[in-house]
Amino acid sequence: RENITGADKSSPPRDPVAVSVSDTEQLTRVARAFWVGAAGDVKLGLFNGTSIVLPNAAAGVWHGVEGIVQVYDTGTEATYRHRVHVAKA
Repeated sequence: RENITGADKSSPPRDPVAVSVSDTEQLTRVARAFWVGAAGDVKLGLFNGTSIVLPNAAAGVWHGVEGIVQVYDTGTEATYRHRVHVAKA
């Protein structure tokens, strides 16, 4: 995975890609933001080995979370989960 050290955190997310939610597969690169197509809970795995659930993440906006390495299926209730996008650090 790409190193997130030194990323310009004041700039908007770049290079967004759609990802599949998975309880076993991690992302191929570390991300610093996510977007969902419809509101709902989103569970994320982080670079430091922890996970968090963001309750009722709003639809249609970027949510900044440093060090995203996984978007879990279990614990992610946001609809249109196929439209979960992550953005490069």
